[in-house]
Amino acid sequence: MECSLRNGSRSFGLAIAVCLVTPGISFAADNGFYLGGSASNVSSEYGVPPSSGSPDDDDGLKLIGGFRALDSFALEANYVDFGTTRVPLGIVCVTTPCPSETSIDSQALSVSAVGLFALPFVDLYGRVGVARWESERQIVVSEKGDGTDPTYGAGVQLRFGSFAVRVEYERFEFGDESADLRSIGFTYTFL
Repeated sequence: MECSLRNGSRSFGLAIAVCLVTPGISFAADNGFYLGGSASNVSSEYGVPPSSGSPDDDDGLKLIGGFRALDSFALEANYVDFGTTRVPLGIVCVTTPCPSETSIDSQALSVSAVGLFALPFVDLYGRVGVARWESERQIVVSEKGDGTDPTYGAGVQLRFGSFAVRVEYERFEFGDESADLRSIGFTYTFL
């Protein structure tokens, strides 16, 4: 009789252990290489004097590639196209043709360290990194600029196995100018 109780308690203990471990496995984040993309709403702050109105920013696009080494840490590289920003000019010309707006096209390639707080099915994250950017400003003639500046952001992503949907805010500095991105996108992790 004593022997069967021990075997029964071992089986019961094993069943409890499996029940406790199984939800943790299903809630765990998929670590490994991931790819994705997102569409972004861009708000830029370019110094364009003299301006006669507020800038009109196109929507942006971001391509995502990264490696999540741990549940709480990832390295991520992004290519960001900020779209075209058009700023009406408040100048009066004596001759024609007179430019009525300035257009600015910017792109950046960034590398960031991403810290994640993993919850069941959800990740909260923050990022800090550096971005190599290029910008082209067109009034009458084209003027190009480039540089390397910091970038940072925060977001939340909802995980469905290897697929994740993310909502994110990021700030990119362009020397004395900047752009804010509010984006929604996805990633897929390859195990």
